[in-house]
Amino acid sequence: MELPTSLFTTQSLLSFGGAVVATALVPNVIATVASLPPRTLRLIALIVAMALAFLMAFLVKEGDWTKWIVAFFNGLLIYLSALGANETLSRGMGRAPAPATPALAEAAIGGGTEKRKFFASWF
Repeated sequence: MELPTSLFTTQSLLSFGGAVVATALVPNVIATVASLPPRTLRLIALIVAMALAFLMAFLVKEGDWTKWIVAFFNGLLIYLSALGANETLSRGMGRAPAPATPALAEAAIGGGTEKRKFFASWF
């Protein structure tokens, strides 16, 4: 079995799985650098998904105008798949959620210093 020489290639990125991974990674990487509200992260994911879907449609030489309609729905499917993957990973894949810290206790221990998990909920 031959080992891969790269993690992402153009071909793997333009596959369904690669597009879903890229759509989930881009907003989460941006959120580690900048503090953005979940609504903005969802919008970034939608833009990435649509851009990849339309790029795939653009690279297909054959086809008529219907390929753009299909690309639109493919973009929605990529976005929803990335959203589902992100929400699954943000919940720890079956682990019970951590108990909520009361607001008074959080203020007493210096609330707001919690580090964002990489796969945090977009909702």
